[in-house]
Amino acid sequence: MGATDTKVYDYKPEAVREKLLRAFRESRGEATGADLVARTGLPVHQVETELRAVADEYGARVRVTESGEPLWSFPRGFHSRYRGFGPAFRKGYRAFLKGAAAVGRFLFKIWIVVMLVGYFALFVALAVLALVASFAANSSGRGDDRRSSRGRGGVGGAFMLTRVIELVVRIWFYSEFTKSSRDPFRAAERRRAKKPLHTAIFSFVFGDPDPAADRAEHVRAAFADYVRSRKGLATVEELSALTGLSPAEADDAMNSLAYELGGSPEVSEEGTVYWSFGELMRSAGIERGSSADPGPLPLKRFSANPASANAWFCAFNGVNLAFGGYFLFAVLTGASLGNAETGYTFYGFVTELVRSVGLDPQATLGIGLGVVPVLFAILFYAVPALRFLALKADNARRARANLRRRAARAVLSSPDRVDPSAIAARPPEEDGDPAALVEELAVAWSGEPAADGTWRFPETARRLRDLSLVRSRADESKWALGGQVFDTDAP
Repeated sequence: MGATDTKVYDYKPEAVREKLLRAFRESRGEATGADLVARTGLPVHQVETELRAVADEYGARVRVTESGEPLWSFPRGFHSRYRGFGPAFRKGYRAFLKGAAAVGRFLFKIWIVVMLVGYFALFVALAVLALVASFAANSSGRGDDRRSSRGRGGVGGAFMLTRVIELVVRIWFYSEFTKSSRDPFRAAERRRAKKPLHTAIFSFVFGDPDPAADRAEHVRAAFADYVRSRKGLATVEELSALTGLSPAEADDAMNSLAYELGGSPEVSEEGTVYWSFGELMRSAGIERGSSADPGPLPLKRFSANPASANAWFCAFNGVNLAFGGYFLFAVLTGASLGNAETGYTFYGFVTELVRSVGLDPQATLGIGLGVVPVLFAILFYAVPALRFLALKADNARRARANLRRRAARAVLSSPDRVDPSAIAARPPEEDGDPAALVEELAVAWSGEPAADGTWRFPETARRLRDLSLVRSRADESKWALGGQVFDTDAP
């Protein structure tokens, strides 16, 4: 007896799954549970347990025969989602990208602040020095004509540099980032509430964490609670109404949930396919159905920063781009440097300054003050712009799923008459054409259009009535915990 028990219950799951796959291939990709037992010689318990794992890994489809028996098939072939070169490569590639992204984000946080703020400070400092030098030269007393000459051409024109100084003053007095330093009574409070500068810049360039990062856990918990509140039974249609998944996506998701939560497909006497999750019904008295709604799929924000903060970052970068472009253009075109008699241009002033500290002006100005800040400024603008486009497309997909979620609920709540015009989108959480989404559901759920523009779902109505009857007949007493027979704290 002990040896028999070991053979039945103590087995290797991988070996059982391989036998099931072999049996499916021999059956041309479809079989019933009884077929699998007959072909493999495995115990029913092992077949029923591991069939869920095979269905999840290879994307099974469940159909119902005329006798009411579930028929498992694999219309997309036997391509594992978790094993083999393709999945392993994708998994390794994702892990590599995740690690590289983490390292890149850390380095970029440092680099971006140095580049954006550092170059901005450097260019402003050069402008201030040049402006001071220009004023000093104009007041040196060398004659009215010479002073006039320098006033017109000295240091590239004082007008541009004066505007730069004015910009710095405006940034200082009106920027959200410098208010706290001018308000000592609220400085501590502002420092606690304000993001670090590098975090705020990073939020503008790369965005913030996805609010739906733990969506899978929320859906799993909500679905489990939903099932518990409905006597352990659920359909794919109900999963669509909970999550907003398309019918095809809901089929795959149900396979995964069945594997993760211990579910199995069942067929009623009327031929309705539903999923039974009896293992979820044993409860210590926790209220059921209290959190059986994962809510709409949250949309992403471009940035958590105030709009004014992002505007200032763009302004800083614009200054860097303007100065970098100026120096790069000056080096490439061989701009005039000026001289002591006629006055130096701004380019000439910086050239003399760089030469005075022993550096090569051509390389320093062309690369250090030209190519590098220009490339960085372009990248600083391009990354958020591309991210904005990707975010817009992703949010459109999420908003469409949210609207589909409400369309599916409308079908389940009133399958005899569904009016798409009554399912108006609620922006920004929802978006799309309700009529198109109802039609999408009608293709999968056998809906029929009516002359007045509404839809009927007679098959869905029949399935709901049948499932309601099955639930009413379910005996909840079989899931009762019973009396206590053991307590670890008992003497």
